Amino acid sequence: MPGIDTNKVLSGILNALRTAYPESKIETEINDSTGGDHEFVVLLISGIQTEHTVKRKRRLLNFDIRYMPKSSAEEHSVMADKLCDTFDVITIQEGIKMKGGDIHFEVDDKNVLHFYVSYVCLVQAIGDEPAMEIMKLKQTDI
Repeated sequence: MPGIDTNKVLSGILNALRTAYPESKIETEINDSTGGDHEFVVLLISGIQTEHTVKRKRRLLNFDIRYMPKSSAEEHSVMADKLCDTFDVITIQEGIKMKGGDIHFEVDDKNVLHFYVSYVCLVQAIGDEPAMEIMKLKQTDI
């Protein structure tokens, strides 16, 4: 997936959320004013990069989508089911689709639904190309 980076994945998540819940207030950082009617906060909680091939790295991006319900905690189970569908596959740039993985959720003691989802992308490695050795061939007559 050339050109995919963390910000593009975050944008894909935000677009999916805005499409599914156009009336909701959506933020990407926590502040004292968060709260209210069906509000979401999308946070990148961790990222792991590992070697994939010589020219590519595998990047695992873990997100926490927080939902603060307007009314009761009974909304949590309904919203969790809807978010599973919303983030199963997201569209990033130019129609590129990414499958969500490791989807799970929990409700904390402040009545906030934490919906966790991970996305994997392959990124091009930056740096020197490994030099190829020069091979000497011996020509023989047949």
